[in-house]
Amino acid sequence: MGEFFDPLSFVLGIGTAGALGGGAYLLQNRVSFARKETREGETASAGGARELIAPQAGRRYLEAIGKFFDSHHLPGKEVALCDVLIEPQFLRTKLPKLNLDEDEDNIAETDIYRVIPFIHHNPAVYASFNLETMRLQDLETGNRQIAILGIEGSGKSTTLMALGLLAAGRLTYDALRKEEDIKFEADKVDPDLPDEIRELRQKEREEVQRRAIEQLRIIQHREEEAEALEALDLAVDFRKMLPLYAHIRDLDLDPASYGGSIDPVEPIVRALSNYVDRVTAQVAPPLLYRMLNNNKAMILIDGYDELLPSERDLYYHWLESLVTYYGGNFIFITGPARGYDPLVQVGFAPAIVRPFTERRFARFIDKWLASWRGTLPSETERQRLFVDNRNRTIMDVCIKVLATLGNDLKETGRRGYYDYYVRQMVDAEIPHGQDILKAVAAHWLDTGKPATAEELKGIVVTFLGAEKSEEDRGEKKAKKSGVPASNIDRELKKLLQSPLIRVHPDGSVSIRHPMIAWYLAGETLRDADTKRLMDMATSPDWHGALTFATAIVDLEPTILKKLGDKFDLLFTNLFSVADWMPDAPGKLRWKGEIIKRLGAALMSTTQFPTVREHALAAMVACRDDTGGILYLLRQAVRSGNPHIRTLGCLGLGAVGAEGAIGDLSSMLQDNVVDVQLAAGLGLGAIATEEALTPLVEALLTGQPALRQAVAEAMASMPGEGHEILHDGITHEDLEVRRACAFGLARIPTTWALVALYRAMLEDSQWYVRSAAERAFAQAREPKAAGPQRHIEPTYYRWLESWAAGRGEAIPEGPSGRQVLMRALQEGPQQIRAESARALGYLAHLPALKALYAALGDREQTVRAAAFDALSNMSARYGKPLPGI
Repeated sequence: MGEFFDPLSFVLGIGTAGALGGGAYLLQNRVSFARKETREGETASAGGARELIAPQAGRRYLEAIGKFFDSHHLPGKEVALCDVLIEPQFLRTKLPKLNLDEDEDNIAETDIYRVIPFIHHNPAVYASFNLETMRLQDLETGNRQIAILGIEGSGKSTTLMALGLLAAGRLTYDALRKEEDIKFEADKVDPDLPDEIRELRQKEREEVQRRAIEQLRIIQHREEEAEALEALDLAVDFRKMLPLYAHIRDLDLDPASYGGSIDPVEPIVRALSNYVDRVTAQVAPPLLYRMLNNNKAMILIDGYDELLPSERDLYYHWLESLVTYYGGNFIFITGPARGYDPLVQVGFAPAIVRPFTERRFARFIDKWLASWRGTLPSETERQRLFVDNRNRTIMDVCIKVLATLGNDLKETGRRGYYDYYVRQMVDAEIPHGQDILKAVAAHWLDTGKPATAEELKGIVVTFLGAEKSEEDRGEKKAKKSGVPASNIDRELKKLLQSPLIRVHPDGSVSIRHPMIAWYLAGETLRDADTKRLMDMATSPDWHGALTFATAIVDLEPTILKKLGDKFDLLFTNLFSVADWMPDAPGKLRWKGEIIKRLGAALMSTTQFPTVREHALAAMVACRDDTGGILYLLRQAVRSGNPHIRTLGCLGLGAVGAEGAIGDLSSMLQDNVVDVQLAAGLGLGAIATEEALTPLVEALLTGQPALRQAVAEAMASMPGEGHEILHDGITHEDLEVRRACAFGLARIPTTWALVALYRAMLEDSQWYVRSAAERAFAQAREPKAAGPQRHIEPTYYRWLESWAAGRGEAIPEGPSGRQVLMRALQEGPQQIRAESARALGYLAHLPALKALYAALGDREQTVRAAAFDALSNMSARYGKPLPGI
């Protein structure tokens, strides 16, 4: 396992959990946080925001902050966010098993998505599948502190804006979902029928629809009563809360600004002037504190995910205090897909942003075109908007839309789109304006800190050909230079007014979005020498910038250096290079070598399953257009190893390989159920008319789990897919009817609800009626369970039973994790495997040594579970683990 590995050193090296981060900040800054005494007149009885706050001041605040939310996105005030918003969706983190006595066959049948690798820092591997998700309203029933996690550009900040718009009364759930209620042809009455018959049938449909909705409300009420004791937050309604927003870089945490002790919410209230007019910022604080003290506020904290890892420790103790003193309010914070453990330690429950599918991208683009007030693009340009979006981020596609509509592209492709956006945001009259911003972005990545006011002025001076002014005998005297010092100050003032620049309370500056900063910093590498490029290999902060730089510079020196370094447990040096491939020119020598190595990792029958899954995620992220990845995936589906076949099928679906439909169709008959599921899900992800044919065959003849997977895949295919489900719920084969019930439950429309209602009441087989009733109860409402904090071992029934057999009890809270560690080392096979998974889920650092030891367990299932646990811990802490 490598003699160099010392778990204690690793724990201390991370320095992010609990007291490590908070304590360092406290000692360094000599500041304490405490909730101030309730101000006079700031108590009120429970109720909605509009009942508690002074009507006039409240209306003014909600109007001002609502306008901010509606314009705080890439196009600014050009297009209202409400007009183009697609409702954000979220994935849950995988929970540990609480009871091992559950019916394993039933679990295998219903958990059809178990075959998909959920690698959240590389979400392209699962983006195209029709996954089960949470919606904004579901967040009302979860933990009150929620971390919105995802990769850069995935829409985390937009999620905060959507929540703010709901709370400000400028957006409704109905408005978000109205475009989803697709009218189905079967619901339309034949216009050729006589008027009285047509009218009678229409009334019959409306009556069935009325009864279906009424029955749904009855079920909702019944379930709410049953769950009332467990779900204390069911009564929460975001639309009755007062929104309070702050970007983390706008917070002033300097003790000198507060005289020592800080009310942890005060920096947020002080930052309000960045988002609303001066008068509103002055009159709002009493109202805000009143709502906060009555736990009726929604605190939205943006930008934590935008910080470099080295910058995040500064905010740990403040967040801890905010949750301690104001945790009765809802607190949302944006976080990274990797390295989010400090947020979990503070008490936030993770909710992962679900990446967009091609269909959701199409809806987004349609809304943009409908809302655009300028000249619309030609038909050719319009069609180009809808292609090559699979596995992109929503930010990439949004900037692509803006650049296309702006009709001023200097080059096509992602780099050209970002170039357009930057040009629009920088005053063309500022000499070297873009070059200055590029230097600011590079400074941030090089130093790990924003540029100070003095450093920014030095950068400006460098590009404008002037030197700084100096003070001599009390008089300011400019040195000999190309540009007068007064001009420097004037241009600097203009630059600071750019929408791309954020000025922090201490006067330092940063670029407003990391992906914009990556683009700008990447441009500085155009003429970089070999040493500079090799240095990039060991700088994680520059990784994102290289995804842009690869379009203009050959990164071979960087890649050779990276691949030559010692590999960690998850081969991060290799798999991370895949991020640099999409925009790199096609014939670079290193691209073929990377594809070859990824294929070897995927196809190895002796490799840990988790490594294969990470290899697949990297292959999908490559966006390869040479055919190399497609060839490897088609080879994978022919492997003798069922796990490799499973991943091959998923990969073909993830990349949308229309030419491999035949390969996937043959896998529907595989003798391993997981391979069948992967093939069905893969065909559903391709979602073409040709892919529908084998899907229908699988629905009619497949095993129950495959039928369900196929039906749920069809739920994401409006038109023929929906028609098949509508007809299938009355099919003669009861297995088809049962599968279609699960598919209809995934369609958020009234006609699907009515079809489920009919099946629930009228189907002749209890087997189908019970499935329809379960699906009906889950359709649309009641709210799905929201994000929850991590479950401690006290609740694991299987662990309780094992410990009881040894005469032990499981201590409450984190102390119970010691029992998990003993179970990993001393329990029978199933207990050891489940203990490993649970320790990875909890990211329990003291278990590192035991988990590494379990990699040598005699049972393959235990070894695989331990490796997967280590992978999860690496993601949570954002640190690579030593190789073996």
